[in-house]
Amino acid sequence: MPDELTPPDAEESHDGLNPPDEQHAFIPHAPPVADTRVTGVGAAPELSGFGKRLAGYLLDGVIIFLPCFLISRLAIGSGKHSGTAIFVVGMIPVVVSVVYAWAMLTYAGSQTLGMKAVNIRCVEASSGLPVTSGRSFGRAAAWFLFAVTSLIIALPLIVDLLWPLWDKNNQTLHDKVASTYVVNVVG
Repeated sequence: MPDELTPPDAEESHDGLNPPDEQHAFIPHAPPVADTRVTGVGAAPELSGFGKRLAGYLLDGVIIFLPCFLISRLAIGSGKHSGTAIFVVGMIPVVVSVVYAWAMLTYAGSQTLGMKAVNIRCVEASSGLPVTSGRSFGRAAAWFLFAVTSLIIALPLIVDLLWPLWDKNNQTLHDKVASTYVVNVVG
């Protein structure tokens, strides 16, 4: 029986008991390496749909904005305040969301708590691998710009969050800026 590590032209001179001679030495190929993409071994990433993304955003919104809102209300009270004070207090949840998104995507498996609850995660568009710290910061910073402009006029953030509805890769604008996809978690 031929040895599977022996090249075909050396089969006749190799009896399976003795090693093949020097001229027919064969170095086997390395075994295949497991695919390290977060969507499963050998599987192409399945892009997350708008509904799952929306559910994840809503859950993250409750996690971030509700405590921030309560703290902000306590900080400014019910008295009359200048527009600047209200703007600064309004920025607290936005800044907290950016830090939260960056930290979760960087240190918690490319998922926020909302994403984890609906089984989706953020990956690099080019490789399907979890996002790096720099890419997750860029994604969060792009979202921050949309959110800050939305404190004045809501349209930029609304367009950003609705963009997956007509985008072939289901990407938001902040996904496009950071070259990321949101994919379904397999398994």
